[in-house]
This record gives sequence, structure tokens and C-alpha cells, in this order.
Amino acid sequence: VVAEKETAEVKEENEESKESNDNDNDNDTIEETKSNKELSDKYQEEAEIENYIEKVYNEDPDTFNEDISNLTDEEIAAQLKNIKEKQKNDELLNKQQQSISKISSQGDNVEGTLIDNEDRIRKDITPDNKPWSQYELERIININETNISYKRQNATLFTLCRNSELYSMLKTIHQVESRFNNKFGYDWVFLNDEPFSEEFINLTSNMISGKVRYGLIPREHWSYPDYIDEDKAKEVRESRKWASITYGTSESYRHMCRFNSMFFYKHPIMREYEYYWRIEPDVNFHCDIMEDPFKFLKNEGIKYGFTISMRELHNTIETLWETSKKYFNSLNKDYFSKEVDNLSEFISDDNGETYNLCHYWSNFEIASLSIYNNEIYEGYVNYLDKAGGFFYERWGDAPIHSIIFSLILRKDEIHLFQDISYEHTVGITCPLKDSFRQNAKCTCNPITDNWVLRSESSCNIKFIDIGGANKEPEYEEYMRKIQEEQIAKNRLREEQKQLRAETARRQAETRRKKAEERRKARLAKQTANKGV
Repeated sequence: VVAEKETAEVKEENEESKESNDNDNDNDTIEETKSNKELSDKYQEEAEIENYIEKVYNEDPDTFNEDISNLTDEEIAAQLKNIKEKQKNDELLNKQQQSISKISSQGDNVEGTLIDNEDRIRKDITPDNKPWSQYELERIININETNISYKRQNATLFTLCRNSELYSMLKTIHQVESRFNNKFGYDWVFLNDEPFSEEFINLTSNMISGKVRYGLIPREHWSYPDYIDEDKAKEVRESRKWASITYGTSESYRHMCRFNSMFFYKHPIMREYEYYWRIEPDVNFHCDIMEDPFKFLKNEGIKYGFTISMRELHNTIETLWETSKKYFNSLNKDYFSKEVDNLSEFISDDNGETYNLCHYWSNFEIASLSIYNNEIYEGYVNYLDKAGGFFYERWGDAPIHSIIFSLILRKDEIHLFQDISYEHTVGITCPLKDSFRQNAKCTCNPITDNWVLRSESSCNIKFIDIGGANKEPEYEEYMRKIQEEQIAKNRLREEQKQLRAETARRQAETRRKKAEERRKARLAKQTANKGV
């Protein structure tokens, strides 16, 4: 019966995983990790309580807490209840603050200036006439007259998007335009592996203040190369190993990661630009972007910028690091030498022996396209492609970008944008400086909306320490508050554990006494029967 039940459960899990679609986001992975951690903490606490009781019965004086042992059962129960209420209230407060922040970030209803279809510049989709270019549109009326005279960089906003993601994309466009682009009027490029619908083009172009360009991805950039065994790739995807991993069973996700690693910068439309800013559906910006980040990169000589860094799931890139090391070793340069001014310490804690999984979260990246169009990068991604990890595992473009750019770029060529408040799934940032948040009309809460400084999965603090990012006075104060909060939570948890342990010890003692009483009663009865 147990075996049949387990088989049924496995079958049900597989069926549920097949029903999941590609729009499932990274939140699933974070929630799964959180759930596993909570379960692990529970088992650890139960083990600690058992050890505590065992030491008590072995008369280990260090285990006794006189303040607790002198309490009555009712007093212990009351203290446990108070602790539970406090923990519940703290959790509820955090959720409320995050909810308020998210609601306030949505802004007003979607607005924009209508575009007359007759003024649309159409590029016919034929093999002889730019098959990659679907439409190019430009506003008849500029939203903000200041962008007419503003000297823009040769840069574009860039989005890889499906027709089905239209309304998620509209929310993002509304925020990017109102928070940034209506002051600067940069172009926006949309790419898709299938033609964009009329609805997608009409609604998105209606909201964008700059020139909008819609491109098609060439078939050879979104398909299997000859050296990949498609049957093997399918067998890997559909194996039980990948059923519980985010995008683990997705074929299109693997094509997307390969495209973002190898081809997006080669698209004919993208080749016309010097810089790009990658923007995806379902992201939020909680503050006005006060300065032009493209101009900042140009003036400061920065090649790559990000807002959030985190740790990758190891089982999705099991052989990526070893494969990467083989490539870099072939270049006859020690990228982990202390004489090399790079960020190798950001991605490895043991001088290159292993990968610590830290990566720049590439759903937001602002960069120079020159870092892709070079022999070292081209050689790297082609080497990875031949290894098959895009399809036989689930290599993402984020760790790939992070590994190579942390090695081949200088420290001062990679920048953490701490003044851009960005949110995607559970990852969120919020500037700490009060005056900046006021000027930038921020809707985020600097205390609760700073996953990058609070989460153990975040690598931002590591980058700040290694990469030499500027630390505002508020940073040190904020980190001190986080440490104090953690100490208080640990103290409360320890008190809770001791109270539960004392309760368990008393219950065990009561059961032992009752068992002893029953044993004595049986002996007395046996003695009485013998006397008779």
C-alpha cells in the first residue's frame, strides 16, 4: 500500500510539473528553498530538544536553566504564547509594509499617446529585405519636450518578450517611461522568436516615448545546433531530476538562455547600438531614475552594471565551472592571480577551485555591447555551447555573464547601481538615503524592501566588500540594525527552544513517573496473586 501510495504521489508530482508553464518565475525557487530551510530548522530544533533532555537525565549541570525550571507549567505556556504572538506580529508587519510598497509602485492606469497606423514605417518580412525587422515606429508627439534637445547616447532599452506577456510588459513600460524614459526618449527594441501581434505592437508603441523597433530572431539562433542530440536533451528535460526545478522541464527557457548568452548582441538591430539596458516583463522600479545610466557608463568607463546579485541553483550548472576553467586555462592567463585587477573573488572563495554560485541577476543589466563582440567572449560561449550544457543541464546566461565578466573586466568596469530601486519576484532593492528617496519619489521601504542586504541568498554585500562600491553612512547604520535584529531574533528563538525543551522534559518526566507507577502496580498485583 505504501509503495502504491508513493508511486501515485510521484505520478501526481510529474503531472503537476508538466502543467507548469514558462511564465513560472524565480519566486518558486526561492519559496522552495525557504520551505526546505524551515523544515530543516524544525528537525534541527527537535534534535536539539532531544539532546537537551538526554543531558538532563545524565545530570549535566550545564543544561539546566534555573529561571525556566522554577516556572510553573502555566507560566511556560504563557511565555511560549507571547513569543509566538510576537513572531507572528513581526511577520505580519513585514508583509503589510511590503504589500503597501508594491501597491504604491503600480501608479496610475496605463496612459500614452496614440499612434496613427498610417504613419507606421513597415519593413516587409521577406528573405531579401531584412527578415529580422518586423516594424519600426516613432512617436508623432514627444511626451516630454526636453528629450528633443537632449544628447542621448547610442543606446537602447532591450526586451526579449512573447505576445502572451503583453500586459505584464505594459506595466513595466509604464514604470520605465514615467520613472525614466519620458525625460530622455531612448529607443526600445523588442525581440521575439515569432512575429509580434498587432495588439502587442499597438499597445506597447503607444506608451513609449522614443523610437520602437520590433525584431524577429533568426531561426538558427533559436534552434538546436547539429552537435546537440535532441532526443538526449528531451530525455534529460523529462527526467525526474528536473521536475522540481524552476524551468527544469522547459525547452524554450533553454533556448532563451542560449540566445541571451550567444546571439542577442549579434541581432542586426542591436548591432546599431553601443549600449543596452535589458528590461523584462513583471519588474518594478520604485524610484525615479534621476540620471542617465548610459551617460554614466560612458563618462566613467564602466562596461557592465547591475542592481541585484544572488546565488544560482547548483544542480542547474553542475559542470559549468569545470567547463569554464578548461576554457580559461587554455588562454594561458591566470585570472585568479592577485596581480590581475578583476572580480575573481566575487565568484570564487578558494582562488578558483570552486564556484560560489554568485552571479549578477541578468534580468536587469546595463552594459556596453563591446564586452560581447570580442574574441575571448565569443570563444567562451562557443566552447560552452559545444559542451552541451545549455540543453543537457540548464545553464543560465546570468552565471555565464557573471563568470566571464568578473574575470576579464577590471573591478572599476563593473558597477552596482545602488540608487536604482528595482524589484523582480522576491529580489528588491531600496536606496538607504532619506534625502535621495524623497527627491526620487521612492515608494519602497528602506527597512523591509532591501532583500539584497537581508537575504543569505544575496551576493550584494559580498560585491560591496570586494568590488569597492561606495558605502553611504546609512549603509553602516543599516547593517548594524540588521545585526541587532538578527541577534534579537536568535535570542527569542533560543528562549523559545529552551521553554519547549523544558516542557518536553516535564512531559517525559511525567510519562516516566506514570510508567513507574504502572510497573509498581503490576508488581504489587503479582505479589498479591502469589500470596493468594
